[in-house]
Amino acid sequence: MFDHAYFVGWFGRLLVALNEHGVGNAIIVMDNAKYHKCIPATTPRLSWKKADLIDVCDLLAILHAPGELKASIWEKLQPYTSSVVPVVVDMAASAGYEASGPSSKVKLVVRLDRAFEGLTSAMVHGCINKAERDLLELHKHICTIDNDEYDESDGSDDDCGSGDESSSDEDSDRSAFDDAFLG
Repeated sequence: MFDHAYFVGWFGRLLVALNEHGVGNAIIVMDNAKYHKCIPATTPRLSWKKADLIDVCDLLAILHAPGELKASIWEKLQPYTSSVVPVVVDMAASAGYEASGPSSKVKLVVRLDRAFEGLTSAMVHGCINKAERDLLELHKHICTIDNDEYDESDGSDDDCGSGDESSSDEDSDRSAFDDAFLG
């Protein structure tokens, strides 16, 4: 069943995979699902016994009176419990990623606009060329699977043609850009 424990395991494997592939500039977008926001099991809850809440107060050096009511003790723990971050946010921070909280649509549009303002035409051109090369490789693979013969020297646009008709100067420029920015 897909629950918090399953998600934490999956998220841990995702962080390991990103690290193994050297990905450090990834954006992981999560929705508002309940299992994304679960806090550690050791975080005090109102449903805990008064004695357990007192133990947490002692551990956190929060002052309390011996005969104090459970509601009063809980009130003193509120600042601590509200500052506890979700498990996956802590995992991401431990792996070197920064997390940002919920974002409104307006804030998201502003951040996207800022990111697009930094793009140059050479970057966009390089991304398009890389995507074309990746699609060509995928097409070659599909043709191989379908037992079609692929003629690499054929520059036509037929079923298994390459469609790559750029000059060698452009290719070397694109290659240098791709190596520098696209890996």
